[in-house]
Parts: sequence; C-alpha cells; structure tokens
Amino acid sequence: MKEKNLKIAVRILAILLICLVSFIGVYVQEGNQIINKVTGYKLGMDLQGARVITIKVSDESEEIIKDAEGNVIEEATDEEIEQNGYTKENVPVNKEEDKNVENYKKAKDIIETRLKKLAIQNYTIKLNEENGTITIEVPENENTDYIVSNISEVGKFQITDSEDTENVLLDSNAIKEANVLYNTTTTGTTVYLSMEFNKEGKTKLKELTSGDYATKEEEENDETEDTSDSTEETEEQENNTSETNNTEEQAENTEQDTENQTENTENSTEEQNDNEETDEKSEEDTQKKVTLKLDDTEMITSSFDEPIENGMIQLSMNAATTSEDTLQDTVEHATTMAMLIESGTMPLEYEIDTNEYILSEITQDTLSKLVIIASILVAIALIYLIIKYKGIGLLASISYIGFVGLYMLVIRYTNVEITLEGLSGILIAGILNYILNKKMLQSTKEIQETIQKSTMQAFTSFFVKTIPVWIISIIACFITWMPVSSFGMTLVWGLIIMLIYNIIVTKKLIDTK
Repeated sequence: MKEKNLKIAVRILAILLICLVSFIGVYVQEGNQIINKVTGYKLGMDLQGARVITIKVSDESEEIIKDAEGNVIEEATDEEIEQNGYTKENVPVNKEEDKNVENYKKAKDIIETRLKKLAIQNYTIKLNEENGTITIEVPENENTDYIVSNISEVGKFQITDSEDTENVLLDSNAIKEANVLYNTTTTGTTVYLSMEFNKEGKTKLKELTSGDYATKEEEENDETEDTSDSTEETEEQENNTSETNNTEEQAENTEQDTENQTENTENSTEEQNDNEETDEKSEEDTQKKVTLKLDDTEMITSSFDEPIENGMIQLSMNAATTSEDTLQDTVEHATTMAMLIESGTMPLEYEIDTNEYILSEITQDTLSKLVIIASILVAIALIYLIIKYKGIGLLASISYIGFVGLYMLVIRYTNVEITLEGLSGILIAGILNYILNKKMLQSTKEIQETIQKSTMQAFTSFFVKTIPVWIISIIACFITWMPVSSFGMTLVWGLIIMLIYNIIVTKKLIDTK
C-alpha cells in the first residue's frame, strides 16, 4: 500500500512541476531584470495584430555626370566639371519602359521569396498591377522592423573585374543558394556567408579561378628574378670585355676607338630598349583581381589562390568572437546579405510608402476572458469526474491538468503559430482527452477486477473512432494556408500528447489506485 501511495505521490509531483513551468514559468535574474526563460506563444496576425507595409515604385531621380561624348563619369568635383566641360543630368532611377506588369510580378515574386527565406510563414502579399504597388502584411513581433528595413532592397549582386567594374563576370542569376554558416573554436565563433552557384555559374567560376584571376605563384616570380640577375651578369661581363678591347684598340688606332664608342652607344640604346620592354611585360603580368559587390557596396576584392571546383564561395563576416551582441549583429547582417543574394535583383527600385500597425480585432483583454471562461468550464467538467468517480476521478482530473500543461509547452517549443483556427484545434484536443479520460474511468468502475484489460479496451475503442480526426489533422498540417495549417498542427500535437500521456501517466495513476 505504501509503495502504491509513493508512486501516486511521485506522479502527482511530476504533474505539478510540469504545470508550474507551463502556467507560471521559470524566472531568473539577468542584471536588474527578472526574465521568464520559458518560450512564449507565437500568435498569428488575427490574434496579435499585423504590420501592413506598402511599397511603391520609386519616382526619385539621381544626378549623373557626363562628358562631351555622353560617357558617364563616376566622380568629379565642381571644378573638374567646369574645366572639362562635363554636364549634370537628373535621371529617374526607374526607366518608364521598365514599369510594366512583367516587372511588377517579378518584384512581387522576389519579395515573397525573401519572406520565405526569413522563415515568415504567416503573411499576405498583394500586387496592384496598374502601378506596381505591393502591400505586405506580416505578424507583429521583434523581427518586424528588420523585415521592413530590408524587404524592398534592390539586392544587386555582382562579381566584376576590380579595375573594369563595367565588366560583370557573374551576378545573382548564377546563384543557386546563399546561407549563413558558423565555425566555433576556442577563440570564439566566426560567421560565414556561403554562396553556392548553379550549374552555369559553377562552370564560369571555375574558369575565373583557374585563369587570369588566379593568384600568381611566387616561384614563377623567383625564376624571373633569377633569369634577370643572370642576364645582368652576362651583360656586365660582355661590357667589361668590350671595355678591355676598346682600351687596346684605342692605343693602336684612333679611328677604331671612334667606331667602338659608336658601338657602345648603340649597345647602351639597345639595353635601354630591352629594359623598357621588360617593364612593359611586368605591367602586363600585374595580378588581376575580382570585386564582389552587393548594391554597389564592395564586399571584398581578391584573387583566387586555387581553382574553385565545387561551385561554392565562403566569405568570413567577422573575426572570431565570444560577444553575443557582436555575434548577433554579424548574423543579422549575414542573413540579410544571404536573403538578398539568393532572392535575386529587383527589376525596379521600390520605396516604402506606408508602414502601419493594425490592431487585432481580438484584444488581449478578450483573449484573457476566453481563457478564464475555458478554465471555468474545464474546472466544472473535472469536478463532475471527481464527484462521480471519487478517488480515481480526482487522479484523472489531476492528470488532465498535467496534460494541458504539457500540451501548452509542446505548442510553445515546436514553434506552432496559434491562430483562431489553431485555438479551435487546441479546444478539440482538450475535449477528446476529456472524453478519453471519462471512458477510462467508466470502464474501470464497471470492471474493477479486470482494470488492465478494461482500460486497454477503452484505449483501443477510442482511438479507432478517432482515426478520421487523425487523418484530417495530418492533411491540414501540409496545407500552406496558415489558418488551416495552425489548426492541423495544434490538433496533431494534441492527439500525439494525448496518446503518450494517457498511457504513461493517466493509466498508471488509475491502475495504481
């Protein structure tokens, strides 16, 4: 008897611990604040409100400088403009011929790709095909401002020649995927921006890294220097010999001396020409480099130490660090770059027109009232079990509360976004679990002497009847529409926890009693 009571006490304590963590939280002091370390609920737009962002095709102009032949001059002072006869022009950032439905749709697709890259699942996006205005609705949370500030960037990624920037060697069309990687050592964590090229880009990248833009080896330079030294020594020996012969010939014949001086002058001229040709060759052999740019901002300029055959480039974004704030900023910056590079270049420049927070029609006060009403109904239902089934009814009621606490923890840590439809899934799971508990108690009361067999029969009968619910909830999980997906995810987790929890906890409590 004591052993049975001990088992009951241990299980009840475990349930109380789960309920404390789920309903109250785990609080720790960090600095001057006390923070709940238990993850919060992820609410959908219909419960928490939404940020509505409207972006429009930019009507701004940029000032460019041109010479007399119409060539664009990147930089020039007012004095240089006046001296060289340059002209200034205001040119729209978006050409009229580019403002068409095709480009509007492409811009919408790129923004949608960026939202998915940022793991934003619950969003709406609408396009006005007449003027290209795009309206985006995303949940309001700590990441919303970050999304707003980066979602409409052009994202023009290019790999160009470092000297001739107009020579574009590769661009974002050659990118297959861009991701953020980490490498942690004893000195800290380093963040990398990894870019994987597609089939065409991989071939082009291999040609670049093994051709003119490959780093020249030092051995070749050493051999060139050795050859130059030996050539200079040979020339010195020849000059010394020439000078000795000239001295002897000067003593013998004045006319020959004059001829030798002429020959020396010619040799000197030839040596100067040879040196000039060598200098020209050195200039031709200057190391060629590439520049990686994103929206005309230089990321890196370098040559390639060895051919890249796997089609991947990894750029270090920081020195190894142990600072969480520095690491977080670096990761955010790298994530933005990966998002822009992978999604492609916007065909038009956009600017934010409106940025508004829309309150949910269901306020926090309304949610609180709904939770209170649901809690009262659950309490009444559990009191009914206690009155009807006495001791085992009390244990089943305690087990039910533990089920709710565990269910809420799983919802939080599986990152399920709760919408109104998701709340209905939670409600259905709670009702089904109550029905199961009641059937288990009823079966136990009717056949007390065969409790093991009766509870398993109750399990089998109940889950056979709920097979259609399992099928519907699983199918709903794979539907991309967030309300349906939220309903499916909450219900599936409820069914899974109900099955495992009642076998491990509720059944054991009743059997022990």
